[in-house]
Amino acid sequence: MTREGSQLTSKTWQLVQADTALANEIADAFDLHPIIAGIIVNRGFRDHATIEKFLHGSLGDLYDPFLLNDMEHAVERVLAAVARREHITIYGDYDVDGITSVALLSSIFTTMHADFGHYLPNRITEGYGISREGIERCREQNTRLILTVDCGITSNTELAYARELGMDVIVTDHHEPSESLPECVAVINPKRADSTYPFKDLAGVGVTFKLVHGLIGRAVERGLLDRANVSLKHKLDLVALGTVADTVTLLDENRILVQYGLRQLSRSDRIGLQELKAVSNVNEEITSYDVAYRLAPRLNAVGRLGDANTGVELLCSDDEKEAFNLATLIEQNNRRRQKIEQEIFGEVEAEVARTVDLDASRTIVLSSDRWHLGVVPIVASRIAKAYHRPAAIISIDGDTAKGSARSIGDIDLLETFRECEDLLENYGGHRLAAGFQIPTKNIEAFRSRFDEVTRRRFPGTELYVPSLSVEVETDLSEITLDFVRQLQILEPFGHGNPQPVFASRGVFLKWSPKIVGSNHLKLWFETKDSVVEAIGFSMGDLLPRLRDSEARYDIAYIPRLNYYRGEETVQLLLRDIKLATKD
Repeated sequence: MTREGSQLTSKTWQLVQADTALANEIADAFDLHPIIAGIIVNRGFRDHATIEKFLHGSLGDLYDPFLLNDMEHAVERVLAAVARREHITIYGDYDVDGITSVALLSSIFTTMHADFGHYLPNRITEGYGISREGIERCREQNTRLILTVDCGITSNTELAYARELGMDVIVTDHHEPSESLPECVAVINPKRADSTYPFKDLAGVGVTFKLVHGLIGRAVERGLLDRANVSLKHKLDLVALGTVADTVTLLDENRILVQYGLRQLSRSDRIGLQELKAVSNVNEEITSYDVAYRLAPRLNAVGRLGDANTGVELLCSDDEKEAFNLATLIEQNNRRRQKIEQEIFGEVEAEVARTVDLDASRTIVLSSDRWHLGVVPIVASRIAKAYHRPAAIISIDGDTAKGSARSIGDIDLLETFRECEDLLENYGGHRLAAGFQIPTKNIEAFRSRFDEVTRRRFPGTELYVPSLSVEVETDLSEITLDFVRQLQILEPFGHGNPQPVFASRGVFLKWSPKIVGSNHLKLWFETKDSVVEAIGFSMGDLLPRLRDSEARYDIAYIPRLNYYRGEETVQLLLRDIKLATKD
């Protein structure tokens, strides 16, 4: 098995054929380039009403928050707590989804003059979700109402303890519920088995936004808030940040929230966000790519290595000096995270080469007491992508270990974990990304079971061969500045609406490629009347194989706009390169 990017023919390209007749019809009806219309068809859209909403959805298309189970109970209990000056604790998660959820609720509670605070667990000492320690901290703050964001849906025992201590609880979450819901004032989660909410895939911050929407509406109706002093639209910067970071499906309601949220994020007057953008070198109109690869990793870094409260403080800050210092601290954490990540990834790769038979194994499960718990999720993601199979990376701490798993394709981690429950202490997460705790003595048995279950459920080998879905094959000269600008109508890109991959065959290199940054490959390709720049991240190892000035190449890429010194140009984000197929 060869790691992605290590040879010119590393992936199998799978061309997705669009319905040409339907694409032409849509192109005419919506005044689109036929290629862009074909991509819309490939996304599964057929009828004009659905396409219209996809292309031009508005905030008016968002669903009524009171369609969510228990929203009425939650809103009434929060308004009562505010009126009675009861102390409310927002109990969140330490990732970007949780951080933005806490900041979002904090902003509305500040406007409502509520008595509130927040609590985010330490990833290393407490782990994910609600803990007895966290509940005790809430009691110490004289909390009367705990409001969870992005967590709590499976914390039945812990939340029962909170009730024993005299605290009411409202759960807002988007993770998969267990068979029984926590017994509390309200449980707001679109994935509840009894939910009829039209869209199930909101991020945690999306669910929080629905609660804020409901609160503002009722407070304005009752004269508790002046509509002129509060704007839901201005809060969408936080919603976009958390939603993109959590890699939920960017369709339907999420698409609208992120689309408008990115616009707000680009011009946000939040001082903390301005400083975060500055350290992230994000200055132009912000895209989902900027959020996923620049802003979110920096906010996540504080939760991985330090105190996630730093992220909340940054997003809530109204002091320029404080925000600058917090953003600087966050950037320092991110650089430290990058260094630790590279060290662990190198060790894991060495372990794979030494101990894993990639022809026989369908999964990769590795453990060490040297690997930082906060960074193993990123390493698991990189390993799953590099070797194209489910990967679980485990950090050992004495008799107990904690791990993070990432999957591929249709392999559902939660279903797999259910067949390993007797070996695990607990687990949770999503279909493609999950965390777990395991007795150290069970790791070897888990490694075997995890592989056996995956092999039984997916016995073929084709799933484990790296492949690349190519949506458009076209001459490189078609990728003009005007075309790429029009392609932006499909944004925001993300899970469920990925950036379309293009392919062009038989292209020539204009100049010799070179290495830039940290092993990134920069190339320039000839078109009929111009030269287009391409960048292949972490593909510098290919340079020695690109020395032939007469060679022709087939390239797979994502076209995007690049801004440099005030000039807008087309840049290709290289996904694969092969020697051209000879006729």
